[in-house]
Amino acid sequence: MDHSVKAMHRKAAFSRLLRGRRFENADLEQLYQRYTFKLQQSSIASVLGLLVTLNVTLASVDLAYRGGSPSLLGLLHLVHGLLFLAAFSFMALRRLEDAALLALCHGALALASTFSLLAMPWSVGAAFWQLRAGAPADGLWELLFVLFLAYTMLPVRTRVALLLGAALCAVHTLCALFCARELPGQDRAVQVSLRASL
Repeated sequence: MDHSVKAMHRKAAFSRLLRGRRFENADLEQLYQRYTFKLQQSSIASVLGLLVTLNVTLASVDLAYRGGSPSLLGLLHLVHGLLFLAAFSFMALRRLEDAALLALCHGALALASTFSLLAMPWSVGAAFWQLRAGAPADGLWELLFVLFLAYTMLPVRTRVALLLGAALCAVHTLCALFCARELPGQDRAVQVSLRASL
């Protein structure tokens, strides 16, 4: 084992920040990854259970708020809830391998991202097909909720979580700017939305 001190140049220090930390031994790295994914399996189950509860609750509230006639957004929340329930039951009933657990984690993150995208401040169509007639600040809590899940509860690489955060914030900022064009006098709301997205 080499215990010598190695000098590091600025270029090497910067590239080290962008690289993930790994063990030099491939078997040790694989053992560590398996151990961390087994620890995170309960966290993934908690995330899926939380997303099932949230989506079914939002679909129920939408149905009750509209007096029994479902909207497109309510139906999409119900579909999301059923997909998260299917992923939760798949994870609970089968013994997953590391690669399948990682794929399930990325799938849950993609579905949670679509949950956040549905809440963006855009309006499409009218009556049943109306997604939202929103203000520029709409969809912020959903965006922050998904980013919280990505950063804290899901075992994804930091790069993936950072790219997801940047992409969702950029999409929300663009939607808020286009929404502000349509509604006069929304300068203050756009400033609040831009600060929250950045």
